[in-house]
Amino acid sequence: MKSKNESTLVRFIELMKMADYPEMKDLLSDDLVAYLTNSKGEVDKLEGKTAYIQRFSAIDRPREIQMNIVQMVSLVPDQILMMLEVAVNDAGKSIVNHAAYLVKFDHKKIQEIWMVGSTCSP
Repeated sequence: MKSKNESTLVRFIELMKMADYPEMKDLLSDDLVAYLTNSKGEVDKLEGKTAYIQRFSAIDRPREIQMNIVQMVSLVPDQILMMLEVAVNDAGKSIVNHAAYLVKFDHKKIQEIWMVGSTCSP
């Protein structure tokens, strides 16, 4: 049986797949802090749920995208370590990315997101 936080994270990924940014925003804490790897391999710190949503809504989404949670482990009651697989097929080009995220919750909302590792294969 999934915990409330695990269910929230699964729902967040489902909403991300659908690019439902308003619903995603509802699952984020107002004081969200997220550390994400950018295209240069550097880490960007995003502060606030609006900044996080703006980052994702600005991405030119490929025609075909699949997101699957490969593994999810509750470390302590308010933290989940998740492995996410993202497969993209756009104009005949396929890319698969695996990334690990450490997600912290506060009052059943996502408070911190740390992208702790990522690999990409064409």
